[in-house]
Formats: sequence, C-alpha cells, structure tokens
Amino acid sequence: MGAEAGRRSVCSFARTVGRLRTLCLGLIVASLFEPGCDGFVFVLTSSPAITPVAATIGVGTAQVFIVQNVMVTRFVLTADVQNGTQCVAVDAAYAQANSIRLVARAACRSSVYVSAVSTGQSPLVATLTVQ
Repeated sequence: MGAEAGRRSVCSFARTVGRLRTLCLGLIVASLFEPGCDGFVFVLTSSPAITPVAATIGVGTAQVFIVQNVMVTRFVLTADVQNGTQCVAVDAAYAQANSIRLVARAACRSSVYVSAVSTGQSPLVATLTVQ
C-alpha cells in the first residue's frame, strides 16, 4: 500500500511539473506578441557586433571590419599616439554596407581604433595593429 501511494504521488508531481512547464512556455510565447507595461516591448534580436574585434596586419596588407545587426552611419579612426590615418588608409573602392577596409601604409606606433557609429547605439570598437 505504501509503495502504491508513493508511485501515485510521484506521478501526480510529474503531471503538476508538466502543467507548470506548459504554462510557463505559454506565458513566454504570449509575452513575445504582446506589448509589456508602459510601452515596453520584449523583442528577441541579436546584439550588434564588429568582427574581428582585434587584428594585426603587415604594411601593404588590408583588413576588413564588418558590423552586424545594426546600420552603421559612419566609421571613425583614432589612435593613442598618432592620427590613425597616418599609418592606415580607408580603401575608398571597397563599397560594402556596414563594413570598412583598411590598408596598412606604414607601421603604427600604437593601435588604431576603428569605431562603428550608429544611431541610438553605443559605438562598436575594434583595434588594428600594423607591424
């Protein structure tokens, strides 16, 4: 009698857990389609990213930086020690949306920082070292 009662108790618990899981899943799905409180809308999207985050290239070579999941309005080049455009040049012939191609003209004394600026987002920053 004790074993049978224990088995029923376990089965009852499993059914309750299954119902709770179904209820939670339903609430999550419903929240994706309904606006939340005070105009907040929960949207599943990927975070903006720039790739590569860091690169090292030699003089005379090039590196392409690509930004995903956000529309870039402009790219800004900076460096700690010198103007970033002294050792790298933007390849004007490279015309791809959300990306920039940098050509190494000379060795840099410091890293060059590539900032991807977009509306309503913090800038995404990558670093380039020219040896």
